[in-house]
Amino acid sequence: MEVKLSSHIKYALLLSRKYNFEKAFVKTGIPPNIIMKYYSEYSRYLENRDLRIKLIEDLLKSGFSPEDVAEAIDWRDFEYLVDVYLRNHGYITIRGFKLKKPPREYDVIGIRERIVLCIDCKNWNRYIDRATLKIISDRHLERCKYLCNLSKYIGLNIIPTIIVMRSLKPIFNNC
Repeated sequence: MEVKLSSHIKYALLLSRKYNFEKAFVKTGIPPNIIMKYYSEYSRYLENRDLRIKLIEDLLKSGFSPEDVAEAIDWRDFEYLVDVYLRNHGYITIRGFKLKKPPREYDVIGIRERIVLCIDCKNWNRYIDRATLKIISDRHLERCKYLCNLSKYIGLNIIPTIIVMRSLKPIFNNC
């Protein structure tokens, strides 16, 4: 956001956009009437995806945890945030890439030189266990292997990548 607001107000605005003013109050302690006042004043900023992504980046830079920010954004904003990050680092990106037969969907594909990052973005509202992560990883790997066989991708280094906005339970114990 171009305007100067405290990080806590920005966070409350994102939460209220996704949920409601009461949920934002519970998470931030900022009274709903204050949040409503700011929300009505800055709603046009919240509806602009590029400005919303800047707000998300501001929150992360100001010390908000990825878990807190993940709670305040939806999956579309998370995919867009990954897309913007890759473009800012020299990648050509494709978001929401779909194949019809057989049906396959890729959240974000980032291409730079001969490297293709095939990214599955996950912004869950819960923690996942090892078995669930294994299933998700196997499915994503299968989609990426299929991509390797498409003629325009043959010879490129396709790297299956899963980006998770929230912390996971430790996968390895006693290492």
